[in-house]
Amino acid sequence: MELRGLSEIIVEFYEKLSSWEDSVVRDSGLTTAQAHTIEIVGHAGSIKMKDLAEKLGVTTGTLTVAVDRLEKKRPTGTKTP
Repeated sequence: MELRGLSEIIVEFYEKLSSWEDSVVRDSGLTTAQAHTIEIVGHAGSIKMKDLAEKLGVTTGTLTVAVDRLEKKRPTGTKTP
């Protein structure tokens, strides 16, 4: 298989996977980025903001804004440990 053909297949796969992921997350009321944040924290447990930002590929400032928005979405009655 030529390199160009393989590249096109990879791009097509990524686009379909992203579309599927977006449709699954959309029903939760979260953005894909918010779902990724929750997923990483769920797997890592306690994690420093710096390390979480690195895993997500964003700055700590961007992550702080994202976490603040997630906290505002917390259902009434839930508590922070």
